[in-house]
Formats: sequence, C-alpha cells, structure tokens
Amino acid sequence: MIVDLTIGLSEKMPSYPGDPEFKIQRVASIDSEGWNASKLSFSTHCGTHVDAPFHMFAKGKKLDEFSIEKFI
Repeated sequence: MIVDLTIGLSEKMPSYPGDPEFKIQRVASIDSEGWNASKLSFSTHCGTHVDAPFHMFAKGKKLDEFSIEKFI
C-alpha cells in the first residue's frame, strides 16, 4: 500500500518558522498579455519536503543521488 503524504501548493500550506511563506504572484493575464502566468516563491522548507543529508553535512548526499524507490 502507498500512502501519499503530499501537501498541495497553496498559500495556506505551512512553512518552517522564520522561512519565507509560499506566495503566488500573477505576472501575466489573458486580458493584458494574452496568456496567464504566475510566479511561485517559497523556501525549500515549505509544505511537503525531504531534507537530504546535504542539508546538514557538506559532503552529504543530495536528493538527486537517491533512487525514487527509497521513498516508496
């Protein structure tokens, strides 16, 4: 059985205390530019995330060095 613990991106999701909060900023709209586009701004400690060893250790592994199967 797989349980999805993902929190969807929204301005209501939690962020680590002291870190910048998640923000969505409209940068284009159909009425003015002819398309819709938004800018997302958030820290790596916002919502659902995994701290890789590299977060705390200079020679620690980064997330892209782990196979996805480690997280299932």
